[in-house]
Amino acid sequence: MSGILPQIKHIVVVMLSGRSLDNACGWLYKPGRTQPSQFLPASSPQVYDGLKSTHFNPVSELYFTGQSTETYPVFDQANATNMPDPGPAEDFDNVTYQLFGPEAPSPNPTWPNLGFVINYAKVTTTNISVQVMEPFSPAQLPVLSALATNYAISDAWFSSVPSQTWPNRSFVHAGTSNGNINNGTIPNPFDWDVRNIFNVLEDIGAYWRRNLIFRAMKWRVRKERDQRKITDDEPWVDNIEAMPSRAEQLRFHTGQGQGELKSQHSPGCPGYRQSSRMTEL
Repeated sequence: MSGILPQIKHIVVVMLSGRSLDNACGWLYKPGRTQPSQFLPASSPQVYDGLKSTHFNPVSELYFTGQSTETYPVFDQANATNMPDPGPAEDFDNVTYQLFGPEAPSPNPTWPNLGFVINYAKVTTTNISVQVMEPFSPAQLPVLSALATNYAISDAWFSSVPSQTWPNRSFVHAGTSNGNINNGTIPNPFDWDVRNIFNVLEDIGAYWRRNLIFRAMKWRVRKERDQRKITDDEPWVDNIEAMPSRAEQLRFHTGQGQGELKSQHSPGCPGYRQSSRMTEL
């Protein structure tokens, strides 16, 4: 490692959302097919911890009381690339049920990962809850699968908070979710105003850059404001409106292509504060 680190010029963290390892890469190394050439650390199990054909989920809550045996198996691939539609619930309480079923969280659960189908049917009221058991095959996600098989993939990297996007992104950048376990009905950036890795990089004089795609959030804020669910005097609304535009994002890609990853600090980010060292795009 000591010989590798000096060769690293930039670290680029790409934050994605909404898919689990099993959903996107569960069949990456399907049993019976070519397996990874090596496992790190060497003491770890020498088998990819993905999906198995024996995995299933019960269809009814009666399963937990021994009154039903109906189950759905895990499928080889999804019927469509937008599966599941609608998406499953991601908040803390619903994810807890998905992971533990009707019992409280436990290090030794009775029904581990057996609440997905039941919770999906209950929350979405869809009559085709089987689609939550349809992961993508490597052929359906060729780019992601190629990156994973040609570089590396962690099959034991779990979310910091079994919940939505913002608590987990906050943990990545700041090592804490500031006590939050859900996004919030409309996420308020001031709820996440904590010291983070970017503040540390500033302190040591290291340049950094953050590029955000917040067009969807801007659209949602405007919609909620039009429906008067939020008002113009909310102090964080202007922060959302000030977040980077598509043009700013394109400048990032241009700079990347030219080998220039300059520093940028975006308003509205957790821990945002002005800095004279920051170089604007």
